[in-house]
Amino acid sequence: MGDVRKSAREVADTGLARAVVVCGRNASVREDLEADGAIALGWVDDMATLLRGCDVAVQNAGGLSSLEALATGLPTVTYRSVPGHGAANAAALDKAGWVPWVRHVRDLPAALQAALTGVPTTSAARAAAHPPTDPADVIAELANQTVDHRRRRRITRRLRLTG
Repeated sequence: MGDVRKSAREVADTGLARAVVVCGRNASVREDLEADGAIALGWVDDMATLLRGCDVAVQNAGGLSSLEALATGLPTVTYRSVPGHGAANAAALDKAGWVPWVRHVRDLPAALQAALTGVPTTSAARAAAHPPTDPADVIAELANQTVDHRRRRRITRRLRLTG
């Protein structure tokens, strides 16, 4: 999703990593990436095993891939997040201190270096070194911060009246 080819090139241009990209069944993207020197894979049935074979995950949507990477203990960064849910997830993951959000290509080398060496460069990344014990608590806290409390009271009143 997004400009995967450009992202893979920019990762390679740092000189710190070679992109391994899962293309699913998209043969044309796979061919383009291979032509650029990336390791382009087709469909992968066991993403967790693939992730454990990598040194860092670079993702752009903050969905299942980032959760799989975090579950395997793989350092992860968000880069070139897709609009909408990608940017929202990037902001939430960054704020929670779990995954730093790289917003500019100039910041990519430092973020990759930090991920590869385990030396955090931002306060959010430093917080990620000591993640909360229960992710549900963090999600609940973030949700409560974004809810209009007056609207929530109206909804609660309606639920009591109808329930």
